[in-house]
Amino acid sequence: MRFRLTLHIKRGSILPLNYQYPISSWIYKCINRADSDFARFLHEQGYIGAKAGKPFKFFTFSKLQVPQREIYQDRMIIKSPEVYLTLSFLVEQAAEKFITGVFQHQHAGIGDKKSQVDFEVGAIEARPVPVSNEVYVKASSPIVVSKPGIIQNGKMRAQYMSPEDPGYSDIFLRNLINKYEAYASYTGNSVSADYTESMDWTLEGKKVKSRLETIKAGTNAETKVRGYQYAFKLKAPEPLVRIGLLAGFGEKNSLGFGCGEVVTNGNC
Repeated sequence: MRFRLTLHIKRGSILPLNYQYPISSWIYKCINRADSDFARFLHEQGYIGAKAGKPFKFFTFSKLQVPQREIYQDRMIIKSPEVYLTLSFLVEQAAEKFITGVFQHQHAGIGDKKSQVDFEVGAIEARPVPVSNEVYVKASSPIVVSKPGIIQNGKMRAQYMSPEDPGYSDIFLRNLINKYEAYASYTGNSVSADYTESMDWTLEGKKVKSRLETIKAGTNAETKVRGYQYAFKLKAPEPLVRIGLLAGFGEKNSLGFGCGEVVTNGNC
C-alpha cells in the first residue's frame, strides 16, 4: 500500500538536508506504538529469503515534497504551511486501516542539534499503485545500487554505481529478484526461475541527478551514501514490479532510498 501524508508545519522552519534517517526513525517509532512486535521484526530481522543475505525491510518513503522552500548551505528553509511525504509498504489491502491509524495525528520533531522542525500529520490518503509488466518509473528518492569496492580500515566499502555505469542494470534487477524471493519464501509462495528471462531495465531521458546523503550525521556512526534520481523503464513479471514499487528499488529502502512513481513515457 502507498500513502500520501500531509504534514502541517510552521512557516520558516529550518530543516537539515540530511533528514532521511530521522524520518526513518520516526516511522519505526510510530509502528512500535501500534505494534511493537512488528516494529521489532522490521528493525532487527526483516525478510530473509532462502538464500542467505542481508534482510529486506520492505518499506520506503519519498523525499519531502515542499512547495515553497529556500536552500541555504546544508539547510532547507520551509516557506510552506504544509509539506508532503509518500510512504510505501509491501502489505496487503487489508492493512490499509492499520497503517492509516499508525500515522494519523502523529507529531514529530525532525532534525539535528542545530535545527529541528516540528510537524503534525494531517490528512492521510491511500493511493493506488498501477502495476503492469512494463512501467515507466521516476525516482522520488535517490536509488542506491552498489558493488563491492575497496577495503578501508579492514572493512569492505561499497562502490556506489551510477545508472550510466556498465553492469548497473544486472545488479539493479538482481536486487529486485532477491526481494521477490525473500518475500515469496516468507509468505510460503512458490518461486519460479523463469522470470529472469523476461526482465529488462532501461535508463530513460538524460536527467540523472547524483545525491550524496549523510546517515546519522554528527555521530560516530556517520556514513555517506550516494544515490541517483532518474527515470527508467522496467519490464518484468507483475509480482516483481509490485515488489519494487511498494518495497523500493535498489538498496537501503527503509532509510528512504528507492521510492519510485509510475509515470507516462512523456513525463520521464
